[in-house]
Amino acid sequence: MKANFATIMLLAAVAVMAGNTLPACGATDNGGSDSDSDSDSDTDTDSDSDGDDTIYDVQQGNVAEDSTVTFNNVIVTSPVHGEEGGVFIEEPAGGEYSGIYLYLWSDVIAEAELEPGMEINVTGQYTEFFGYSEVTVQAIGDLEVLGTADIPAAEVVDPADVCTDGSLAEAYEGVLVKIESPEVTDGDLGYGQWEADGSLVVDDFFFDGSGGPSEGAIYPDTGDTFDAVTGVMYLSFDEVKLEPRFAEDYEGFSGGDTDTDTDTDTDADADIFDIQQGLVDEDTLVEITGAVVTSPVSYNGEDFFIQDPAGGQYSGILVHNFDGANTAADVEVGDEVTVSGFYVEYFELSEITVSDASYVTVTGTATVPAPAVVSSTDVGTSGSLAEAYEGVLITVEDVEVTTAADGYGQFIVDSALMVDDMFFTGGSPDPTVGTTYTSITGPLNYNFDDFKIEPRTTADLVE
Repeated sequence: MKANFATIMLLAAVAVMAGNTLPACGATDNGGSDSDSDSDSDTDTDSDSDGDDTIYDVQQGNVAEDSTVTFNNVIVTSPVHGEEGGVFIEEPAGGEYSGIYLYLWSDVIAEAELEPGMEINVTGQYTEFFGYSEVTVQAIGDLEVLGTADIPAAEVVDPADVCTDGSLAEAYEGVLVKIESPEVTDGDLGYGQWEADGSLVVDDFFFDGSGGPSEGAIYPDTGDTFDAVTGVMYLSFDEVKLEPRFAEDYEGFSGGDTDTDTDTDTDADADIFDIQQGLVDEDTLVEITGAVVTSPVSYNGEDFFIQDPAGGQYSGILVHNFDGANTAADVEVGDEVTVSGFYVEYFELSEITVSDASYVTVTGTATVPAPAVVSSTDVGTSGSLAEAYEGVLITVEDVEVTTAADGYGQFIVDSALMVDDMFFTGGSPDPTVGTTYTSITGPLNYNFDDFKIEPRTTADLVE
């Protein structure tokens, strides 16, 4: 992990586009948070739903956080995003405060077949996730598809009003909106994002291409224009973003394919140690040979860890399959592999990104490097060795659960190290505070500003 940002643009094979900063607008701190409490005398402090909840109630602060809510006859307004496990819904009448994001547990994603235009009833727990309102759906029985209905018309908004510090950002959180005649004022904000009219970030949340759908050759450059861009309003990493859903959401694009990968850097001699010690430039195309797979593929079908057979500090890294679960790499723990892809820093996590599974080749089998035995405090978020062991298979011994599992299957041991569940499709570990483990083993991951050990199976958690 290095403290700078990067992005990738993957076309027919893989190509790169990088950026560093994101814009802000306005002068007040909005941030898309609905953290204000209930303003009336009914604070809904019990967690039971009465079935009469509306998205308007939640988004206007009339429902207490962590309450169970039930929305009836609401409309799905977006595709399901497989990696993030989410979909947007909206009240049929639309308008301000009418939309919200549903976070679906992996089991629900596997069974649900939600599509834009479906009318549903849904029950879940309302939470504020890093300042963004969402409802978590834990079981397929909490979703009922009623049929189809018209998607609410997109609200026409001014980008300056709905951007990160805009006066209407809060009101249109989760809502389907349209911006008309926007100009691309910065074509490369990083991570497939561009800036509209000097204020609003437009993202590629629902696309595999950088900045938009590759099949439509939509890679906007500074100075390009659109007749209109439609999408849902989302908040991630403290930035409000417009998320187009389909190629049709981009209307009247003035530009064309701005593929700029003709001078892509390549380093076929790089190894994992070089990458993790900062000896390889970001966005460099690398080929890692003879690495050993140290984990299964994650529950979403997109990520697994590899390691240099020598093991030790700086020997491991995450491989991210950009095409996701549709072409998940067919690898198992102990496979020897060759991986060809771009080295990027994804929100400060070092990874090798491949455009599809064909860039991961199993060349044989090998002995998995022995886990490095480390202290939980040394590799926790503020630990002195966390950087050195990022991506490496580690073991922590004689640890105690000090914080119970949260809604995302994460718990903390020794008040220092988070334990996560990226390899569990169901039945995530849920120990009580005070539970002790003789050892916990797994690769060391980094996301949402925390280092996390990722047990691969229940056998990695030894009580």
